[in-house]
Amino acid sequence: MMNYLKIKYSYTGTKKFLKKNMNNQTFDLNDTENEPTDEQLHNLLNQVVIEARKKAGDAHKKLMDNLRKEISRVNQLQDDL
Repeated sequence: MMNYLKIKYSYTGTKKFLKKNMNNQTFDLNDTENEPTDEQLHNLLNQVVIEARKKAGDAHKKLMDNLRKEISRVNQLQDDL
């Protein structure tokens, strides 16, 4: 018997993320009368970890791509000297 409460969020992507990954299980972490179950919190934290790992991987890939481009540019400048 899960409580389906509305989650408060400040980042617009959070709502889409939760609906996509939490099977529309939303809840208010600030609600002191209807606290989320341990299962709901566990699921939420698992989804947060998955999303954090994905974003970290994307950021790492972008960083490495930029570094490779910069190295190539510097190498080309050195070759032109």
